[in-house]
Amino acid sequence: GSIELVVARGVAPFDILRIARTDATNYDLQTEALVHALTAWDEAWGIDITHATTYTIELSLRRMPPDLDAFANEVYALCPDVVDQGTGSVAALATEIGARRQVFLWWD
Repeated sequence: GSIELVVARGVAPFDILRIARTDATNYDLQTEALVHALTAWDEAWGIDITHATTYTIELSLRRMPPDLDAFANEVYALCPDVVDQGTGSVAALATEIGARRQVFLWWD
């Protein structure tokens, strides 16, 4: 029932992940590996991270990837839980991303 709010000064767009210490340790991905993956998405389509915790990231896409199926496969490779515990299929994930222009990642 408690809420934690962190207010911190960042100097780079991905400092939110570093401050939250976001990781996917159950997939052997530490913070900098996630920063690397999301930097590639940012360079390709532009992303805005709207929320980050130790095990979650929410982001919106400024531009839609031209091949949503390929992008959904990238999302699944980075975060299998989003399909395995979420949408149930990569095709359903692609549909959700296309409709929402957002991606919710979580690792548990």
